[in-house]
Amino acid sequence: FRDPVKTQSDSVFAHAVFHPNEKLTLTTGVRYTDDLKRFTFNRWDYTGAPHPVLGALVNYTSQYKGNHTDYRVALDYQVSRSLMVYGQYSTGYKGGGVNPRPFFPSQAIPYNPEELSAFEVGVKSTLANNHVRLNAAVFTNDFKDLQLTLTRCDAFSPFPGAPCAMSANVGDADIKGIELEAEIRPTDRLGIDFSISPLDFQYRRVDPLTAVKLDMKTIYTPDQKRSVGIQYEFKLPGGGTLTPRLDYTYRSSIQTLAINTPLTELPDLSLMNLRLAWKNPSSDWSAVLSVTNLQDKFYYESQFGNGEPVNFSITRKPGWPRVVFLTLKRSF
Repeated sequence: FRDPVKTQSDSVFAHAVFHPNEKLTLTTGVRYTDDLKRFTFNRWDYTGAPHPVLGALVNYTSQYKGNHTDYRVALDYQVSRSLMVYGQYSTGYKGGGVNPRPFFPSQAIPYNPEELSAFEVGVKSTLANNHVRLNAAVFTNDFKDLQLTLTRCDAFSPFPGAPCAMSANVGDADIKGIELEAEIRPTDRLGIDFSISPLDFQYRRVDPLTAVKLDMKTIYTPDQKRSVGIQYEFKLPGGGTLTPRLDYTYRSSIQTLAINTPLTELPDLSLMNLRLAWKNPSSDWSAVLSVTNLQDKFYYESQFGNGEPVNFSITRKPGWPRVVFLTLKRSF
């Protein structure tokens, strides 16, 4: 009740699917949304009096109001029973709002919606008499008014280096990428799968008041992601099976804050997981032994804070160490 928030979102949408012929499908959609977000801030000390530093934010109200219309058009064509090609264009948005954590009235300001226009073409296929499944896609995402959290915002603060945790529109950006995934089964018992996803992120425009630069990267967006897995099913006496599986995943370095510094970067990460599954069609029981982070590697999953010399503070969340799970399942 000390910081009351009123939010309201009203929307209407329509969705239609057309089949011009038995191989061609056209999917369309439209959605209109009207948003209202109103924040009333209060900053008290432990006695219930206005805070001596933040007291200007007592019964201080700021609001965002806006609307947005989004579209989707998708076309897919079934070339054959084992091959389908498709293309789609869609728009979307992340609603605007008000900076939820201001330290000063000058930081309690609304920000615009983040708008996205996405275009994708791809192919889905099953080859080699169902022994190979291959999917591929090329896409581009066009962002306008990208929303990020600033941990330093001198242009919106009463003095340089003032504390800040401000949501803001930092600029416009493009993400171009390729997704390739495959599953190969040379035999009924052996399975191999892999995926690769190179990404290219680039700002087209930045708001100079946010201190974000054109050569910076957005948060948690690696240039490369790769994975590969292999498994083999062993037949056991009595009709049971034992299936070991090994997985490997990799992602390149990522930035964790909108204003990039060496301290806000998490390095490349590669992990391996092991899984051993037993089952028997004649038994109600099955079991899975899993080992995650097989190398027992120390790493950070995420971090947040100010990497600047002023108000220096960084909080990091470590990833799980090697963990062993044993799962027993009984069917009734």
